[in-house]
Amino acid sequence: YEAGARQALGLESSVEVTLFRQDVQGLIQRDVVSGLFENIAETAFKGVEFTATSTAVRRLRLDLSYTHLTSRDESPGTARKQQQYTPGNSLAVSAVYRLRDDLRLYGAFQRVSEMMYYSRGTPLARRELDPYSLVDLNLHYDLPGRRIALYFGADNLLDSNFEESY
Repeated sequence: YEAGARQALGLESSVEVTLFRQDVQGLIQRDVVSGLFENIAETAFKGVEFTATSTAVRRLRLDLSYTHLTSRDESPGTARKQQQYTPGNSLAVSAVYRLRDDLRLYGAFQRVSEMMYYSRGTPLARRELDPYSLVDLNLHYDLPGRRIALYFGADNLLDSNFEESY
């Protein structure tokens, strides 16, 4: 289920808010103990996302988004409360600047936090992974005819060692 609203702000800018809920049956996820894939009987995701976009400055597009997500493992008999490795908060900012009609510079920043995981053994223990930030940058050039493009970029410029799982 999803419901949202968008509001134009003038100056070629807008904001949006979206509320969502997903009830998932049979979610497939790798079991951290056995390494095998398993079905999680029932999982619920719900949250809110805020986004803002602006092209008020010529040749520049700015995007900002924030998502708050809660997850719940609703499988019968499970000791897990939340879905593992699902960020509770995510903030992203990106910009695309057209240096020329065929040349674009892109930069992005993302901050992820409140991501839970569970121990491999019993008794089951819940812990939180450290928050992390990512910075990406790339240059995109459209060759004449626009059927082929050249791309040069780097992801994770902060060279941060972040955890996503064991």
